[in-house]
Amino acid sequence: MILLEKRTVVTSGYSHWIASIFWAVCLLLPSHHVVVRSDNAYDWEPSVSLTADLDEPRKLGFCIDIKGFGSGINCDSLQAHSCKESGADTQFEYHSATKALRAVNFDSNCDVTSSANDRACVVVSGDLVDGASLGLTQCDDSSEKQTFEAKQSKSGYVLLAGGAPTGLCLAVSDTTRSAGSYVARNLFIADCFSTDATFLIWTVSPTPPLPPTGPCIDSNSECCKNDRVFRYQNKKKKKCKWIGAKTDRRMKFCKKNAVEIACPMSCGLCCADDESYSFKAQNGKNRNCAYIAKKSSRIEKYCAVGSIKSNCPKTCDYCLDSS
Repeated sequence: MILLEKRTVVTSGYSHWIASIFWAVCLLLPSHHVVVRSDNAYDWEPSVSLTADLDEPRKLGFCIDIKGFGSGINCDSLQAHSCKESGADTQFEYHSATKALRAVNFDSNCDVTSSANDRACVVVSGDLVDGASLGLTQCDDSSEKQTFEAKQSKSGYVLLAGGAPTGLCLAVSDTTRSAGSYVARNLFIADCFSTDATFLIWTVSPTPPLPPTGPCIDSNSECCKNDRVFRYQNKKKKKCKWIGAKTDRRMKFCKKNAVEIACPMSCGLCCADDESYSFKAQNGKNRNCAYIAKKSSRIEKYCAVGSIKSNCPKTCDYCLDSS
């Protein structure tokens, strides 16, 4: 196994840092190593499974799995497990729009569900650090602990944890244990640079769409929304909202390709309400842009809040100029 020295490189955009992770993973694969493509032997979709067969005895592949079974199922703890014929608690999907991993058949209460709207999201337990475990929770697409950036490699996808450049990836352990008639491995967050690539390359089906090569300029397109996990040069405060807050910032930062792609609304290239955005009102209920738009009193009340008007610019008449 080839280990890379971890270095911090200051670049002009987030995409350059992501590229460094990609090449690091490619180099981690020894030239003599042949990856046996086991994936998910049953080929059901959607599916997220480890690309390498490793030592799964029946070549069923390793899928993300909820620990336990029946009344003892535990959604606070996830592992990698032999893929099951029926999918069941080993069936997860990659939701490209929110960069989330979601349990197909279970909600955040660990109850069986058939509704795509109720699916629970994978979340990092505790701090987002090397060695962190994972569980399931209610989906929140603004949470970095639920964000997994799918970056394509030669044989599958690296799932970068945290959205921002953390250097951490979703991975399985290097040892297998018995799990009834199946086998299992630990599932955790690992350092991308020092982990063998066979433990962190995943097959995602259906295949995630390719990232945009240019900024979105169509207000009627699904691409017209800011990337809420984007941070310019990994500076915590330099979000799309921060860039769009002042004209001089837009003039300076929106000249950069990485910012244009991540922040089309803040850069004034398009204007649309983010349909995936929701916020918690004072009564504890989740509300969205469409709810605000129904009444002028709601517009007056909620559009005074910076985080709301930046995600509901059309409703709040907060469309920005590109100049």
